[in-house]
Amino acid sequence: MHVNACRGARSLAPRLLERHRDDAAWATSPRRIPTRIECAGDDAMGRFLTVARDLHARLSTALGDAGLEYADYRILARLGAAGAPVDVTALADAGDGSTAGAEHRVERLAARGLIVLERPDPARSLASASLTAAGIAAAAAGAAAVEHVAAHFDDALAPPERERLGELIARVRSLGAAPPPAAER
Repeated sequence: MHVNACRGARSLAPRLLERHRDDAAWATSPRRIPTRIECAGDDAMGRFLTVARDLHARLSTALGDAGLEYADYRILARLGAAGAPVDVTALADAGDGSTAGAEHRVERLAARGLIVLERPDPARSLASASLTAAGIAAAAAGAAAVEHVAAHFDDALAPPERERLGELIARVRSLGAAPPPAAER
């Protein structure tokens, strides 16, 4: 029932845009045209995204209280786990996902005194990074914040529920490898 209502809302979008084509503020507002996720409150995908967003917000708040952003913590944790200098390009998947983003974030962490950059060849822009004593402390504070949020999550679910959730998430992740079905017209 909700899926049909959403299809109706989706097909309404071109008519709404045509009716309001001269109203630039209305046409560019992301809240004017309902999407499948917005109009299907009991839709599994919408609920999944809502819970993921809320959990990420709690994690971001906890890490923020420790003076870190999520991507900062991931880089510090990766460096801490390595126990040795790590090439900045290898940190891309721990941070923003791009080499340029990782380099920028690493430079900011270095400016805060949390990591030290080592450039064996000054002509190269790429460097390796390692934690300073302050970086080790920040990584520990971040780990405590993550553990705090994880403990609340774990307390909300019984062990069999957590196991089942892990299985479901693995199945949803496997869908990401396959191309989505063609959109309805």
